[in-house]
Amino acid sequence: MIDTKLIRQKILDLAIRGKLVPQAPSDEPASELLKRINAEKAVLVKSGKIKKEKPLPPISKDEIPFDIPGSWTWVRLGKLFSVVSARRVHKADWKSSGIPFYRAREIAKLAAFGFVDNELFISQDQYEEYKQSSGAPNPGDIMVTAVGTIGKAYVVKKNDVFYYKDASVICLENCHKMNSLFFKYCFSAAFIVSQIFSKSTGTTVDTITIEKAEQYVFPLPPLAEQERIVAKVEALMNETKSEETT
Repeated sequence: MIDTKLIRQKILDLAIRGKLVPQAPSDEPASELLKRINAEKAVLVKSGKIKKEKPLPPISKDEIPFDIPGSWTWVRLGKLFSVVSARRVHKADWKSSGIPFYRAREIAKLAAFGFVDNELFISQDQYEEYKQSSGAPNPGDIMVTAVGTIGKAYVVKKNDVFYYKDASVICLENCHKMNSLFFKYCFSAAFIVSQIFSKSTGTTVDTITIEKAEQYVFPLPPLAEQERIVAKVEALMNETKSEETT
């Protein structure tokens, strides 16, 4: 019997090592992508749209487990996304209808199935207040479960409207238009999963903090290659699904 789970892990492993699709000489190198992101951040900080980020530690040789193509670069997650959490929503504010309110368990179901039968909501007024003062998830942002079953990633869709539980879920704000699906797949790759659990905190329950998430080390391909990798991964994953049903 074919072990489709093992095949999927192999696909993701090849993807994050730059071995799933050919590199294209015409692609803008990831190093140039990073320069552009830093320039964009400077503009956003100057305009007051984001806060000036705390310096992240340089990536040591010990943190780099394998070679990547020359057009790629290693980067900490906090250099690519603004890692944020939500404002506190008290249990007394939970409603039976209104704007969906997601905890880690709902985000995990969305990550796995693309939908969830939600039972918790907040009022439209509270959502609008929090969205205005602190922001809310936008299309292309990545929601990551941060308590219990950690590291499950869901990409916010165009028509999604919801709020989320502070500390239980973190949001990777995709201000610089990375390919969200590429990073969603990265979160399922063995190297990233191992890193997440090795750096999780909490004596009884695995927990991801904003500070830890910002320091995760990711291999960064050129933006055009991110798109090619996603297309290839999805095609191969669909093949494994077909094999499961035959």
